[in-house]
Amino acid sequence: MRDPYDNWWDPQERRNYGEALHEDNDILGVFSTEPYRHYTPGFGLVLIGTFVASVLALCGVVSASYPDKPSVPRTFPGGLEKELGGSGAMRVSTQGAP
Repeated sequence: MRDPYDNWWDPQERRNYGEALHEDNDILGVFSTEPYRHYTPGFGLVLIGTFVASVLALCGVVSASYPDKPSVPRTFPGGLEKELGGSGAMRVSTQGAP
């Protein structure tokens, strides 16, 4: 890649006077009328599909091997029925009471 801030004789094409041109300069130049297509649209879709499949596969591997939960679940005496507001918990207020 050529330095865009250098003092070029032709700043648009970044070349100096008398410098040899690339043999495909008419195709590779800035003002080319020909589209430069390195890949066909079908192969481009294959590349994008491969990328998406790779990312999803990586997410699946991480999801399968990532430790979400503790190795042994905690247990509490009585199952925290009263603490979590079960049938034996004290009510805060009743309907109609001032």
